[in-house]
Amino acid sequence: MTEHYNLPILFTEEERQRYAAWGIKKEKTLLPFGIIAAIIEVLGVTALVIYLLGVRSREPYFSTFLSTWGNVIGSVSYWVTLAAMILVLKPLALLFDLIFKKPADPKMLHLEPREDGVVYHLSCKEKVLQQGKLSWEEWKQAVNPDTNRIYIEGQWLTIGANTIETIYPKEKCRPWLDRPGEKIDGTIQLATIQKNLEGYRASLEEKKREMEWLKNHG
Repeated sequence: MTEHYNLPILFTEEERQRYAAWGIKKEKTLLPFGIIAAIIEVLGVTALVIYLLGVRSREPYFSTFLSTWGNVIGSVSYWVTLAAMILVLKPLALLFDLIFKKPADPKMLHLEPREDGVVYHLSCKEKVLQQGKLSWEEWKQAVNPDTNRIYIEGQWLTIGANTIETIYPKEKCRPWLDRPGEKIDGTIQLATIQKNLEGYRASLEEKKREMEWLKNHG
């Protein structure tokens, strides 16, 4: 399998502010619906408990049934109610994304080493924005392991995951806030990648020497 790296690009400050403002607005819009759904969930579970207690008082044998299956019934009712709540909120979230125009997702940088350098693709979702190849000398000059940044097409790109903590102000960080779904394969540290690619080049040189030896002594 060919060695490759999919690296998330941190939002610029302008992109971060735009995404944070949108995410906070989404939270404020959907929060009342979430509270209503949670209340309905509690009422549903409570109604089920009251109903089962009523059945138990009328039917003595039902106590044995509840002692055996009570926990299962409670768990099933909880997850069914939770699923119903998600089915209500998910369409609302999608509708919000359409109406208020969700900001663009973060860019991703795909790197793949070759014998003569490193091939790169800078993309946003399925759209390729830039692509090309860095020679090994250009690769050395483009990478700054200390800041985890790489210079591509006249711009410095900072490698890093866009998390709730990096997007939203500290006082606004809440676990349910919207964040991009980034597919990250392996390490995102350029220092580690640089070492890996040095090993890759060393293995290429070793194979090249072996081929030359076989050619001369075969």
